[in-house]
Amino acid sequence: MIVLSTYGDIRLNDLEFVPDFYEYRLDLSEDYFAIPQFFTNIKTILTLRDADEGGLYNGNLPQKIDFLYEKIKIDNFYADIELKYISQIPFECNDKVILSYHDNGYNPLQKLKTILSHIKFNFGFFYKFVFKIDTYFDLIEMHKLLINKGVKYTLISTGKLSVFSRVLYKYLNCYVTYIGMPNKITAHNQISLNDYFKYNMGIIDRNTKITGLLGGKQIFNSIGIEYYNAIFKSKKINKVYIPLFCNELNDFIYLIQSKVIDLQAISITMPFKQIIAVYLNEEIPINYWNIYNNDHYLTDEEAVVKCIDKVIENRITQFILLGSGTMTELFLKHISPYTINLIGRNNTHLEHLRHKYNLKSELNYGDKICLINTTPLGLDNENVLTSFHIDKFDFVIDLPYNKEHTPLIKYCIKNRIAYIDGIQFWYWQAEKQLSLFLEN
Repeated sequence: MIVLSTYGDIRLNDLEFVPDFYEYRLDLSEDYFAIPQFFTNIKTILTLRDADEGGLYNGNLPQKIDFLYEKIKIDNFYADIELKYISQIPFECNDKVILSYHDNGYNPLQKLKTILSHIKFNFGFFYKFVFKIDTYFDLIEMHKLLINKGVKYTLISTGKLSVFSRVLYKYLNCYVTYIGMPNKITAHNQISLNDYFKYNMGIIDRNTKITGLLGGKQIFNSIGIEYYNAIFKSKKINKVYIPLFCNELNDFIYLIQSKVIDLQAISITMPFKQIIAVYLNEEIPINYWNIYNNDHYLTDEEAVVKCIDKVIENRITQFILLGSGTMTELFLKHISPYTINLIGRNNTHLEHLRHKYNLKSELNYGDKICLINTTPLGLDNENVLTSFHIDKFDFVIDLPYNKEHTPLIKYCIKNRIAYIDGIQFWYWQAEKQLSLFLEN
């Protein structure tokens, strides 16, 4: 079930979406005890949460309990009440109360074990547990604990697995998930109604094939999320593409081996292209892995070839190459016969690459030069030109991309310098990945 959470002034009549439940956050509204008429005859959960659980209510506890009790018994509302107040709630409210617990501290698995050891599961409509969960191990183990209790529950992460826990709630045996109104989010890291449509959540069930993008925090800005999901939807394929945040590969491998999620195939971004290659005993990096049959590819190489072809078409054979990682070496593989000035911050890696590819770095500044940025600089509005003191180039390949142009691309536009940005590069490599995702 989907619970749409909101507060304050509402404009819900025109929504192209009808949730199973609404949640009205009284504690985030101007008047703690005023309920809009809109919610009178529909399934609505009233929430008046204390400050220590993310709300703004610091009022009188008996008044709060009496108010919610009246709304349950007389006006047929549901109520979200903190688990710590269970002894204050009349038993006749049993089927209309959501008992909730929130904790944004560390060691969520151990905390849940402690809580469950003290609960007698004989009360409540369902149980709602909200923790800061950052690892797949903790998330899966916490779900196992709750499944064994045989009660209706939802387990939500406000941490790095927030999107994962909410979008795939059915896979994780959760009774409901919560979404918010765009620009009116009611909980930390909550997904919105826009995300509901972006992730095609309306089609997700236990038969949905899961694909996604493995990487660090940059994955949440990936254009691949909307791109692949839109295509799956248009082709009526029961498949979704989601961000798969990960800090450690072993944690992600645990997710795969747990078989809790039907994880079919993934795209891979930094820093895991080389790490997963090592795990799969491959010498070259990979950015696509079919987990079912273990096929894997480096589709970035197809985009690199297209980039270099465009540069050569402009009769440019000199390069300033920024970086020292996986993508740097991939470009080196295709431009090493030319004159290259390799620049970066890791001198050990730079010297290794210069020796490995026998680089010529004597640029002729009278001829055209292509600047290639394979570093992440630009994602957070950094200016690579000032960082590396570069002022002469005639063509740019800039791999970072964001919702807005990077400072390097803005400079190119202002000075009418030809460029290939990170979005174009992404689409070129995605052509191959799309065919692979659709094949399986």
